Amino acid sequence: MSVNATMPSTDLVVAAPPLVPMAPDDAERAMAAYQAFTAAMLVEKDWQRAPGIEPFVKRSGWRKIATGYTLSCEILEEEVIERDERGEPKRAKAKARVYHRETGRSWEGTGRCSTTERRFSKPEHDVTSTAVTRAINRATADLVGFGEVSAEE
Repeated sequence: MSVNATMPSTDLVVAAPPLVPMAPDDAERAMAAYQAFTAAMLVEKDWQRAPGIEPFVKRSGWRKIATGYTLSCEILEEEVIERDERGEPKRAKAKARVYHRETGRSWEGTGRCSTTERRFSKPEHDVTSTAVTRAINRATADLVGFGEVSAEE
């Protein structure tokens, strides 16, 4: 299975062959192609860069990866777990499941967020949505084996 790097392919590959059992050389080539496919979905603006830290994939990148692997997501939990004296959210948590409908493979991820991380202009929305984003990103990363944490972390 090969994709012409200079011309977009119109042949969509939906199912991938299993990695095992196969010869070690075949496994090495299959994993290199898998990693190249995953990385090729991202462009420069999908990465967050800052001095002194490794680049992180931003939400846009995780959503592209999920689309590339035809993954779906469901939010299992979304909750403000602490409010301040004015009733504004201080901390929130979320749990998401990312899954592939055809294979049945799935992974759950959790995310938390606190107003102590940065100044949020709309805490009622921002704290929970950041926790949800982190949960989805973690579940996606674990399911596809990309191994990165999200920029939001």
